[in-house]
Amino acid sequence: MGRVSKHSNFYKAETHSTNMGRDNQIFVAILHQAVRDAFISSDGFARRTARAWLLGNSERFRFVCECAGREASYVQQKVKKKIKEEKNGNIHLPPMPWQRVH
Repeated sequence: MGRVSKHSNFYKAETHSTNMGRDNQIFVAILHQAVRDAFISSDGFARRTARAWLLGNSERFRFVCECAGREASYVQQKVKKKIKEEKNGNIHLPPMPWQRVH
């Protein structure tokens, strides 16, 4: 069973899980990087592109979510919530999947 931290609810599991294969970890990392680009990137174009991909519900987005073991609608719901929090000035992003949380 993967470790649970206060930051892991966005993705519901960390890559330390013994039942998550290396391929799944790659797709989780793709999603995580897109979220970080959508909220942290100082490049406005990168932010807009990442948000469009995360919220656009494209076939590729749904494929990445499926391969990561995530529901696309759940990821989009969480991204929308983070956008709303950002507008209210209260945003906290989870660490990257390979970072340890103490």
